[in-house]
Parts: sequence; structure tokens; C-alpha cells
Amino acid sequence: MILKITKIILSFTLFSFLSCATNNINVENNDVKDVQDDFIQEKQNNGIIKLLFAGDVMAHEENFVPGMFDRIWKYVTPKIQSADLSFANLESPVMDSKKWSAYPSFNMHTNYVEEAIKAGFDVFSLANNHTNDQYLKGINSTRNYFESRKDVYAAGLKKNADEPLTFQIINKTAQDGSEWKILFVAITELLNRPDYSSYIDYYPPEKRAELKKSLKKLYEENDCDLFILSMHSNEPEYVLKVSSDHKNFCRELAEQCNIDIVWSNHPHVVQDWEEYDIPNTNRKSFIMYANGNTISGQRRDPKFDAPETIRDYTGEGIFMEMEIKKEEKDGQRKIEIVKTKPNLITVMIAFDGRYVLRFLNDELIETLDKAEYLLWKDYLLSRKEIMETYLPKLKN
Repeated sequence: MILKITKIILSFTLFSFLSCATNNINVENNDVKDVQDDFIQEKQNNGIIKLLFAGDVMAHEENFVPGMFDRIWKYVTPKIQSADLSFANLESPVMDSKKWSAYPSFNMHTNYVEEAIKAGFDVFSLANNHTNDQYLKGINSTRNYFESRKDVYAAGLKKNADEPLTFQIINKTAQDGSEWKILFVAITELLNRPDYSSYIDYYPPEKRAELKKSLKKLYEENDCDLFILSMHSNEPEYVLKVSSDHKNFCRELAEQCNIDIVWSNHPHVVQDWEEYDIPNTNRKSFIMYANGNTISGQRRDPKFDAPETIRDYTGEGIFMEMEIKKEEKDGQRKIEIVKTKPNLITVMIAFDGRYVLRFLNDELIETLDKAEYLLWKDYLLSRKEIMETYLPKLKN
């Protein structure tokens, strides 16, 4: 009897011990899970995103007739792909049902764009002065193509004429695991013809007040980490200096509409850029006034004996690399531009007539010792010096 009672007491004690131990383990596991969840949340809310902004992607006859479009991007692909998001302005409708055409009414085919995407571009501005070169059919074809592409983003075109300003929300996980929500808008201030302008995010200078109102509304209605505006500006082509009107307007957009990055294009030559301190705030905005041509056939006749000729500037562009830091503390989000780096690019004409993008640096020039490239070596050395004199920031 005593032995039986002893066994019961021991069993009860052991059961109680195990129950307590199990409860402790559960508590500890919950604590670990909470810590892990906090860590994951902090990682998502704090981090750095890497962006790259190019200029105009065009298709003149010199670019599309030779074919093999992958050759265009061969030497610059690693740089484009190193960014979390890479942006380009596509200066042409995209319509496979119509033959290729160049200036003055552009049309490119999807295989040309596909090679740019394979090279690493995943965000496209579609609003510019050539957007309606192929009328409404070209606008719809271009929009439908980009809507069909997975993990590729584009803005600037409307499905219906009565739509307000359109936009694209880009949700992106950066390389460091941080989560980013980007509000992207693309507008043009000019069109080469008035046809079907209501299907394009078209805001000529006389509608600047309306544009500001629309941008403010978008910002208020869309919580985002970054607000990026692509603007095809009503500025003259082939002019190196930024007009005071354009500079002031870009600054107004940054200041009044909470835009973090203003990415402007159209002149087909590289213009200045700046980090703009928003008055009476701790906020900064980065403004690119023109990144020049990325790929085009505009420098089809390089002036080897006169490299300072203004048309020769159309053969250079920049890839602007940016690193932007996001930090959230006590429910307050802070965005900081921690690094910017301009990469000078140039378009070379290869032996077979194909136009190829290269980085215009000392390494490239040193490789051009072959007799057939001697003209290019001296020419590009001069072009590099001209660009660095014109834009000293390229040396930094």
C-alpha cells in the first residue's frame, strides 16, 4: 500500500515538473519568435536601395538595321544589373505590327526593348515628345506590351482619355532585404504633334499649376518611401546649359510636391545635376536635368578633327548611380541620399557598323591601341577631357 502511494506521488511530481518545463520552453520560444519578428521588421524598415538612372533609349536606323541588339549592352550590363532598379526613358512607340522607323516618326519592335530589359533595365518612362509618333495604335501597343511584362514597370500612358495623372507603384525588396514602396510618375511637357495627347501624361508649361496639384494629390493618397518623377522637359535640344526656368521649376516640384528624385530628359546631351536642400526642412531632393543619350544614332559622323562640335555631345550620356538609405524610428521614416556616382558612357561604332555602349574612362582608352581604332582613341580622349571640363563633377 505504502509503495503504491509513493508511486502515485512520484508520478504526480514528475508530471508537474514536465508541465512546468514545457511551459517554460513555450515562453522562451515565443520570446525568440518575437525577437526574430522584430529583427525582420527592422530589416524591412531600415536599409539601402541602389538605383541607376540612364537617359534616352532611341532606335535610329544605325541602331536597328544591323540587328544583334545584345551587342549594344554587352559592356555595360554588369553595371545596370548591379542596381536594385534601373531606369531608362524609351523614346519611341513599341509596335511589332508596323515596320521599324526612325526620325521623325519613330517605331521600334519588342525585341529591341527586350535586350534592354535583359541588360538590366526594369523601369521605363514612356512619356516624351515621340510617344504619339504612331498615333493611338502605337500608344496602346506600347502600353499593352509593358503591361504584359512581369517585374518590369512603366508609366506615362493612359488606357482612357479621361483618366487623371497615371502612376506606378513599385514594391521592391532591395539586396539587403529592406522593403521599399516607390511612387513613380512619368510626364512630358511637349509632344511633336497634338494627336491623342489625352492618352499621354502630357502637361505643357501652361499646365504646371495643374501638374503640381495632381502630384500633391498622388503623394497624399499613396504612402511611399520614395517619390520619383520622370519629366521630359520643354527645353531646347543640344543645349548644354540648364535654363533658369527649368531649374526653378524642378526645384519647385521637389519642394512643393514632396518629390525625392526629379529625373529630367530631352536635350540629348548631358546637363548638370544637383542635390537640392529643401528650404526650411531637413529634406533633400536629387535633380537630374538631363542624362543625355544612352543609345542613339545621332553621332553617326564623329568629328575626329573637331571633337568639341556640339553634335558630338549626343554620343555621351551618364548612368547615375544612387544609394538611398531608409531609417524608421518611433514611427517616423527618414530618407537620406547617402551616395551618388555619375558614370560617363559613350557610343562607339564597331568595325561591323554596330553601335556599342562603353564606359568612357581611362581603361577604355588604353585598349584602343589597335591601328584601326587610333582615330577613336584620340577622339575619345578629347571627348573625355571636354566632358570633364564642362562637368567637373564627373571627376569626383
